[in-house]
Amino acid sequence: MEVPARLKWRKGSEGFVAHPTATDHDERFAAIRLYNSGWNTDATPHKRVESWLWQVKWEGWFVEHGYWDTKQGAADKATEAWWRCVQTEPPRDVDMEVAMIVARALIMPAPNSLFAEDAEFLQKVTWHLHEVYRAEIAAAHPRLANLSEQLSAELFRRREAGEYKEREPVLPSPTFRRRRRR
Repeated sequence: MEVPARLKWRKGSEGFVAHPTATDHDERFAAIRLYNSGWNTDATPHKRVESWLWQVKWEGWFVEHGYWDTKQGAADKATEAWWRCVQTEPPRDVDMEVAMIVARALIMPAPNSLFAEDAEFLQKVTWHLHEVYRAEIAAAHPRLANLSEQLSAELFRRREAGEYKEREPVLPSPTFRRRRRR
């Protein structure tokens, strides 16, 4: 197995920090700092003990941390965690994608991949579309009405094919609003 490249550590305000990216240093970093130090008085002779906190963070993608007995061990763990985490896929920002599709609905056609998305995604697009352009859809604006009809037809087709079931509405129990008599 190939050993990952060592991070370039520098003295920081609270310990040591590495910035493996060129920008956004507050949001993307690896750090280690002394978490706890003292003496183990249960052993004879007394022994000095330390605990180092390591952390890797890329805002919106990953955050991991842990503790290690030595500074070098903590730096090694942070380095290992950084390289492992950056190999994972970043999370998808569904809300932003839906908002972009709806924001562009008047000036651009929906992306070709829209109808390959899952039903929950299509429902979100439908909801946002109707929240933003309710009056325009009711007035049969060509682009908006067409997109709304296509989304509705696709969700209907999936329900009929059994690919997707709408969630059952959560109904309050009969005692939910009952007042207690004295």
